[in-house]
Amino acid sequence: MATYRKKSVIVEAWQWDGNSFAGCPQWVVDALYCGHTGVGCIAKNNKDDQFDTLSIPTEAGITIAQPGDFILRDENGFLSRCGQRVFSLCYEGISR
Repeated sequence: MATYRKKSVIVEAWQWDGNSFAGCPQWVVDALYCGHTGVGCIAKNNKDDQFDTLSIPTEAGITIAQPGDFILRDENGFLSRCGQRVFSLCYEGISR
């Protein structure tokens, strides 16, 4: 058996609250509304006029984000989503 450590990866992150996109970074707007994979943002509204899910165009296809999930952009500009629990376990803030 071998032991491994996850390589250090720097990402930009924005937590989606399910209510709006106000205050989100421009890279989120560009990626979700234009779609770097040719697929734009697909948000499904519930009866309370909030968003239930958000489809994120990623390198591997579409992934679904729930309110509270983090939208991540890696150093190569690729998007992914990460739940709150995993994000808090795997990522910590750094100053740049």
